[in-house]
Amino acid sequence: MIYPRLRQLARPLLSTPLHPQWLMRDKHSTGYRWFLPHIRKGRVLDVGCGNQPLRALLPAETQYISLDYPATARFRYSGRPSVFGDGQRLPFADETFDTVALLDVLEHIPRPDLAFAEAVRVTKPGGTILYQTPFLYPLHDLPYDFQRWSAYGIRQFATRNPVTLEHLETNGHAIHTAVLLSNLALSRLILDAFEKRQPGFLLLPVAAIWIVLSNLLGWLFGRILEDSEFMTLGYRVIFKKNF
Repeated sequence: MIYPRLRQLARPLLSTPLHPQWLMRDKHSTGYRWFLPHIRKGRVLDVGCGNQPLRALLPAETQYISLDYPATARFRYSGRPSVFGDGQRLPFADETFDTVALLDVLEHIPRPDLAFAEAVRVTKPGGTILYQTPFLYPLHDLPYDFQRWSAYGIRQFATRNPVTLEHLETNGHAIHTAVLLSNLALSRLILDAFEKRQPGFLLLPVAAIWIVLSNLLGWLFGRILEDSEFMTLGYRVIFKKNF
């Protein structure tokens, strides 16, 4: 597949309107840093750690433990987690961690309710669960992409578990989400045509112009129009485990 290589090649363009995801550049640069003020001192468990971007951001007074599923960790990501395991059955005792991170992982787990309950189980009373998930975003990391949640679906986790939802915010202006989705759809279809040697690939120059114009117009409309939560790229959430 050419897509992983092209993503790497396109990364330097992220700071320019030529990149399909240019409007999300601030979200990319902020990334997991948004969660740092909510991370408690002590032991931090990163479930579905992937390439472990959280590790380098943590202060020295935390002990970082990374966990990933063997089938995805060995073939999709660089580096090795501290522990190979299943988020639906964590290999840790009750109330072990001060903070548990579920960042862009529950959508990739077949039984997310069980995985969330496990995260709650291993969190100390008063501890924090960091949660991030896409909402309007293309399928990715196939075949391990199973579900999406709205804000109302996310709040249901707090009704089924001994946690309090302390903070929930959208991740992406509605117009930015619309532009990003159209840019990604167009880019993917053009690349598919290239791989299949179809004439649609000849539309690449037109697609490049479309991406630049839609990014610039999306930026302008995003500056003028007040955001609405009805159409977001995803959510960032802070849960606290009840005492």
